[in-house]
Amino acid sequence: MLEFKYTASDPEGAISGHTIIAENEEEVLIQLKRQNLTLINLKELEEAKVSSFDKYFNRVTSEDKAQFLEYFASMLNAGLSVSDVLQAFYEDLDKPQLRKFVKDTQFAIRNGRQLSDAFADYPDLFPQLFVGMIKVGEASGTLAESLTGLAEQLKKENELKSKVKNAMIY
Repeated sequence: MLEFKYTASDPEGAISGHTIIAENEEEVLIQLKRQNLTLINLKELEEAKVSSFDKYFNRVTSEDKAQFLEYFASMLNAGLSVSDVLQAFYEDLDKPQLRKFVKDTQFAIRNGRQLSDAFADYPDLFPQLFVGMIKVGEASGTLAESLTGLAEQLKKENELKSKVKNAMIY
């Protein structure tokens, strides 16, 4: 998958610019046409490499994961599709590792894979328990509730870790 930066106008003439993930320029045009946008400018962006520096100093914390899962669930509850939620996240994320995860997950979803399978590709971010909970949520139609439960579990773990650290310092 490639990342493109585009400028487009809507039927009223308002101009906006965003990034989009697609296999090629033709797919970008198709996606923009579906959104009733007219392309003005298109540029392919170079893929950002996740360096060891980024992995250490910009690592994805459990707080980041909890927030990600919580927002994911709330957007699904609001009626957005998984693909739309991932696109919204991709444009706003600042952590390179999480951004790469979202990009790869978007690609996987577009190619017919399950969300749980895409999460399983990143065991360093999401352990097997998370993958299993997401798989159960997909199968039962309660994906948003599963993601909310995982976010709450992460928050509880963070609180416990904080209390243990404070006790150790004391």
